[in-house]
Amino acid sequence: MTKRKGYLLAAAALLCLSGTSLLTSCQKDYDGQLEILRNQINNGEVNLNSLKEKVTLIEQQIKALEEALTEGGSGHKEDIDRLKTELETVKTDLNNRIAELQAVIDGNTEEIQQLKEKIQIANQEFNTRLLEISNQINAIDTSLNVLDGRVAKLEMQVEALQEKQKAVELAIEGLKTEMAGLGSDMADQKQKMEEALTQLQEVKNKLTTDINQLKALVDEVKKATATNAANLESLRQNTIEKITAVKTEVDARIQDVENEMAGLSSTVQSLGNKVNQLNSKYDNLGEQLNNLVEKYDLQIYKIWEAINALTPGSDTELNELKELVTTLQKDLDDLKTAMNQQLEKLLNTQKLFGNDLQQTKELVENHTQKLNELSTRLDQLGLKVSTLEGLIQDMQTAYQLTLTDIEKRLSALEQQGGGSDPAELAQLKQDLLALQQKVDKQTQDILNLKGDQQKQAEALTQLNNYVQSSILALQTNYNNLSKEVSGLNSFVETLNENLKKTNQQVGELTSKVNLQASQITDLYNRIKNLQEGQSNYVTREEIEKLLDNYYDKAAIDRQLEAMFQKINDCPTLDDMNQAIEEAAQQLQEQLDKMQQQIAQLTSQYDALKQQVETLMNRIQSFELLADYNDGTVKVKETTPGHYTMELKVEITPEDAAGKLTNLKGIVGLRCREVIPVRSSNSLPAMTVEEVTQSAYGELTVKVGFTLEEALEGGQALPYQVAVVLNDGNNYKLTEYRPLRLESHEAMDTNTDYTFMAGTEILQTKEDIGVGNFAESEIYKLPVLKAILNQSGASICQIEGIQSLFNAAVTASSTVEGSSRKDLPVVYSLAAIYDKQGVARGELWNYIEVSTAGQVSMKSNLTPGVTPTSLEGFKMVVGLQAKQNGQNYGKRAYVCFRLQMKNDGLN
Repeated sequence: MTKRKGYLLAAAALLCLSGTSLLTSCQKDYDGQLEILRNQINNGEVNLNSLKEKVTLIEQQIKALEEALTEGGSGHKEDIDRLKTELETVKTDLNNRIAELQAVIDGNTEEIQQLKEKIQIANQEFNTRLLEISNQINAIDTSLNVLDGRVAKLEMQVEALQEKQKAVELAIEGLKTEMAGLGSDMADQKQKMEEALTQLQEVKNKLTTDINQLKALVDEVKKATATNAANLESLRQNTIEKITAVKTEVDARIQDVENEMAGLSSTVQSLGNKVNQLNSKYDNLGEQLNNLVEKYDLQIYKIWEAINALTPGSDTELNELKELVTTLQKDLDDLKTAMNQQLEKLLNTQKLFGNDLQQTKELVENHTQKLNELSTRLDQLGLKVSTLEGLIQDMQTAYQLTLTDIEKRLSALEQQGGGSDPAELAQLKQDLLALQQKVDKQTQDILNLKGDQQKQAEALTQLNNYVQSSILALQTNYNNLSKEVSGLNSFVETLNENLKKTNQQVGELTSKVNLQASQITDLYNRIKNLQEGQSNYVTREEIEKLLDNYYDKAAIDRQLEAMFQKINDCPTLDDMNQAIEEAAQQLQEQLDKMQQQIAQLTSQYDALKQQVETLMNRIQSFELLADYNDGTVKVKETTPGHYTMELKVEITPEDAAGKLTNLKGIVGLRCREVIPVRSSNSLPAMTVEEVTQSAYGELTVKVGFTLEEALEGGQALPYQVAVVLNDGNNYKLTEYRPLRLESHEAMDTNTDYTFMAGTEILQTKEDIGVGNFAESEIYKLPVLKAILNQSGASICQIEGIQSLFNAAVTASSTVEGSSRKDLPVVYSLAAIYDKQGVARGELWNYIEVSTAGQVSMKSNLTPGVTPTSLEGFKMVVGLQAKQNGQNYGKRAYVCFRLQMKNDGLN
């Protein structure tokens, strides 16, 4: 049924012609071809060619439908044959409409636009009719599914009665066993049991009779269906052959008509009335075909009612069905005769137009020849015009380049300044602008004279002469101005040379002063860098105190002020040089002394920095540990509204934590909301109260904070925290962990819990050993299915994601009076055993049990590495009561045996 449905859906998708995508459950080679054909129809333009292509597509669709019928089962084939007949009718109508439109197009060129609209209407009409056929195919398929469902329902009823029969047999055997064990003093009870046994035996016999009758009925239905299917298959084949013969003959005659009418493409006004006559004949033919279709619909509907009412052994209904089918065959023959008559009339009418069409063809060929000669002359003239316009464009480009070059040279001359008369320069620029405007205007005027090439050539010559003379005048004026500028530039260069010598003398005088100032500036910069580096480890006040013994800024400032004053007071250059040399010697002595002291400080600073960087770089991991197995951190309430946390941070390598000092100064805390919906000022103010090394490689950070709202024990807080290690140069941050308030109750971790699936108490054990479970305590799990892997090998494994239990599993404490009832349960995979009870550890990489109690495959079984089948394997699963991230009671274990699907649950 699935394969037949796939073919029918593929045929329906092709018949829609509207681009609607239908999913099929089966893919054949011709499915892809039909999909390509459908895309061709959707992408086609509205013209006669697309209509002809659609005719071809309909023929291929009929072929695809026949292939689908071949594999689509034997039910309701008369309905599908009716649809095939309708398809053939649509094809015939479409071919006739194409011939009509082709004749109208050939007969009146001016009405082509109207014909296009008619073509679009024809497309929509046939698309609608084909869509209706597609919907009917879907309805047939639905009916077939309903019939299959009825048969399946009968088979299920038989299976249910058989199960009841087995139950009655077991009850009878049980009564017999109890009766055999009764003594002589239990005569009354034994008599009652014998009566009950008799009643059960009667029930068994009745069930056996009912089952046999149902089986016989099902067999008869199947046998009758098969017989009818064979008869209908034979009838279908005969009908297909007749329809194919009709289609072939009609196609051949239509092709003859198209061949005779080929080559028409001009106006034939005189054929209008004759075309109307053809339209009238076509309408009569269409009306007759519609009457035949309605008649077929009624007859096929009767056939469908007969099939539905058919019962095994009913020969009368079967004979009536055959008579209906015979009538259908006769009507098909009548349809063929009517079509041949109409086609013959159409061909006779076409012969009447033969002479007119031949004259029209000759007229078309004559006009076509004249149009070709005129087109050749226009092409030659266009080539000449294009050549002249190209010449004009090239000349305009050359003029523009020349004018641009002159403009750049004038700009350069203007930028030099002082060497040219501003009035002359402005006049040159004005002349240049006028020339540019003249060239643009004349060029446009020439291009506008496209209809008179003689005038274009004369205007082009005049423009060329004018541009040449204008450029020559501009060049002369430019050369005169350039000579004046060159003379002035020579005088300026002499002045620059003298100024350069003067500046050199002044530079030699100030270079020594600048050298001293540079050394002082360098000293200031080094001291500043030293201060910035030391600020990471000591305070600024400590740095200033250390520098008091090495650097007296006020004294140096006074010394520099006196030096500059002495230099300014020197009467001669020699006295100035002597003063500068004395000041330089004093400053150099002071600089040497300070340089030694700074070198010592730099050495100490580098050593300290190297030790800290070495220590910080050794920290490879900085992790905040969770207090609960759900990843949360425990919060304690010390007093109402005040809470504390003791965050444990693990540092690796371990010896790196032992060398950290001043932990409270470099360890901080970050806090954020789990869901950032509040304003930032709503976060609690958390304070690091103490940082200690609780263990080797582990830090304990004690944090305190207050909250206004009251919290319940075990409640999760809407915040997350992380610990940060920051010394200014190194920054390490742990992951953020959520917070949970400590529960005020004990977790009774040593208490046994009862696990229930719905209302059923589960068979659990405290150990994962498969030998601890009796056969009656092992649950059957039908989740296996045989498949082929990528290599084509057969494997049997878990299909999809399957639940371990149909009902939700809960856990309750066995302590009397405990409030812990119906707690949620989480699952975990504990062990996997083969049929011999041997643990198979390699299957942990292939089988997965989620915390929600669902089993699935991580990956497919690998022959040669794992078993090829999991049938009969046992799986032990752990059950743990858990609520709000906390475990309650002891863990328990249940055992499952993996079975093929549909084996039933224990």
